[in-house]
Amino acid sequence: MKIRNAAISTLSAAVYAWPMSNVTNLNQFRKQKARAEKRTRGDENAVSFGRTKAQKLLEEAQRAKAKAELDAHKKDDAEKGDAE
Repeated sequence: MKIRNAAISTLSAAVYAWPMSNVTNLNQFRKQKARAEKRTRGDENAVSFGRTKAQKLLEEAQRAKAKAELDAHKKDDAEKGDAE
């Protein structure tokens, strides 16, 4: 009987000797993924919207100049009426 008990205890020790995998908390994993996505979205927004005042004024001036150049090349309705 002692030999059998020794064999069983050796067998049970061998079974428990296997390393167990880590328990993964899926809720934490989901939250980490959401934080990472939010951070990347914030970085993208910082690049597109995070401009200095000088950059904003420069872009506005360029936009106004381009609009003025386009408006200068427009045909007037009066000219269109005279041609008919």
